Amino acid sequence: MTYKLSVALVGCFLLLAGQIQAEQPGSGAVDLKTDYLRLKTRFESQVKESEDPEALAGQALESAALAWTLAAAHVNDDPEAKAEWLAQAAAVEEAARNNSAGDLESRHLAALELLYKALREVALYLVTERQQNPLARDLKKIHAKTRRQLTEHSNKPESDLEKRVILSGALINLSAVIVRSAGGENLTRTALDIMRETAEKSDAAGRRADLHYRAKLSLLYAGNLQGLTAMVFLLGFSAGPPLSRDLAALHGTLNRYGPGTTLSQSLSLTWTALAQASLPLAYWLATRKDLSASETH
Repeated sequence: MTYKLSVALVGCFLLLAGQIQAEQPGSGAVDLKTDYLRLKTRFESQVKESEDPEALAGQALESAALAWTLAAAHVNDDPEAKAEWLAQAAAVEEAARNNSAGDLESRHLAALELLYKALREVALYLVTERQQNPLARDLKKIHAKTRRQLTEHSNKPESDLEKRVILSGALINLSAVIVRSAGGENLTRTALDIMRETAEKSDAAGRRADLHYRAKLSLLYAGNLQGLTAMVFLLGFSAGPPLSRDLAALHGTLNRYGPGTTLSQSLSLTWTALAQASLPLAYWLATRKDLSASETH
């Protein structure tokens, strides 16, 4: 069932690929375009070849992390930093090739950490370029809180699951900064509403006495991913048509197929949709730099 639903989502993604194909970026983004199209093809093949929900979730997460890592590398003007981002992307791909049947939980957490770092780098680039000092201060607070929480939970029995919850919550906050930076006041209220609703659901899940701790952590993680999904698709409105229209269709497909699935199936479908949205959105944000530069000459 998960396989069929994921393939249905990938079928919707064929529309989104047109965003990358149609772009006419500056000369500095030619290789970037090739990298994103290669990543798209690789991810589509993974979805069609794997029927295990946990493996699908991990592969989709890795693809989302790679999409934002490529964007982080492209917006960075420091050659050494750019090379480091590309090296991290290559390491994730190498681990996926050599350890496809290995420790899925470790790979999942490693990809989640990379996604956090890459999304933070892109957010930092945006708020710095636009001189959005209040958002820059928000980024510092998000990062300080995240590092503190990760340190506090590093040696606990369920540390990997706790880190998933911490990082996924931080990803919502980072993506909210990107939405507020790119979308301005028009999207800020909706972004804040998503954050509030996610926090309320997390509080309710945390108070449930009928769940053991590990199940509660899994539920909190799933709730955070729903909030992250809503935030990423909200970002699509900033890109405008046709991408915003195609992303809305993809979001509708997820909402139609997702309810009624098991937790593992839900995570797989959610990450599949997040990966598909991340590819064109990360590319769109990264290439804004090239288009802005070309407009000044």
